[in-house]
Amino acid sequence: MSMASDNATVTNTEQTKKPSRDNFNWEESTKSYGPATYVMPTTETGRITLSSSTGNRNQSSIPTEAVGLIVNGVDAYKNEFGGTVLDVPAYYSRFEDEFSPHMVSASVSSTYSHAYGIGINASRLEQAIRVATGGGRFSVSDITVTACGDNPFVVETDSHAFLIAPKNLKQKPDEHDPFVETVNGIQIEDEQCEVMLEGIEVFIEQLSSVFDITVTGHSHRTNGSHVFTTNNDEYDTISVSWDTLKILSQLMSRDEILGQHEYEGRISLYDTEYTIREDHLEYDIGESGDVLGACIGYKISVSDKSVKGVRIRPQSVHVSLGDRFHTSTYNGGVVVGN
Repeated sequence: MSMASDNATVTNTEQTKKPSRDNFNWEESTKSYGPATYVMPTTETGRITLSSSTGNRNQSSIPTEAVGLIVNGVDAYKNEFGGTVLDVPAYYSRFEDEFSPHMVSASVSSTYSHAYGIGINASRLEQAIRVATGGGRFSVSDITVTACGDNPFVVETDSHAFLIAPKNLKQKPDEHDPFVETVNGIQIEDEQCEVMLEGIEVFIEQLSSVFDITVTGHSHRTNGSHVFTTNNDEYDTISVSWDTLKILSQLMSRDEILGQHEYEGRISLYDTEYTIREDHLEYDIGESGDVLGACIGYKISVSDKSVKGVRIRPQSVHVSLGDRFHTSTYNGGVVVGN
């Protein structure tokens, strides 16, 4: 999880002396995340080697990009993002038994690498405290850990404060109270990605208008999909995957997709304006089966690890229905790029 942000507000210098560590150094340049300014650790491997109470190799190091030493704005950061002070077990050896994973966000989105969500588990908590204390013994009275939503959490000692990125949680924690969002009157559990929620809204609307099927509730999540109950005897449950939801969130009508658009690339050299014409579209809504609309696809051309160009093409979005609501896209004419 990257911790860079552009909206820093620094008003005073809270910490000036960086803690010395045997196995890594601190960068001189500062970065910002919200109101906090921080410096990152640096190592030759890109990871900080740590002791581990379990001996698990995956728990004995943490990526340098997941760690920041706050040099300004810790109180302002907690005021903006903070919410929950976590109980820390007294000994590392008790973390696995006494610390229940704290989930801070959940989604089926591909950005979660097919995890259930992100949060703080026992191994991440141990890594964070070892980074903050230098790796040795600690006293819980000298440590404060504050969860800050899906932003990096804060670990404070009596002399310094650190930002630590949460990590992917592969399974739903046993004691997790579901996050609930309401879409078209349906309560959706554990989905907080705006793109996915927008896709769910379109899914509910299109299922009704195209197939005359009404969604009656959200059943559960499974394998990167949401499963919904319906009023249809043949399809009493229908699942919809994250990639379909992403396409649905980008769905446009024929009128919306025609005309001029802008493409903003990750490299400004490839920012461009382009126009989609009638002859670029292969199908109209209702043609060739159930065509819901269109979206715009991008393909980045890469040569020798350098971006050569971007191909932009309109795609018609087709739908089929079984126990899964499935979309497929068909490319229209190539509009611009290499």
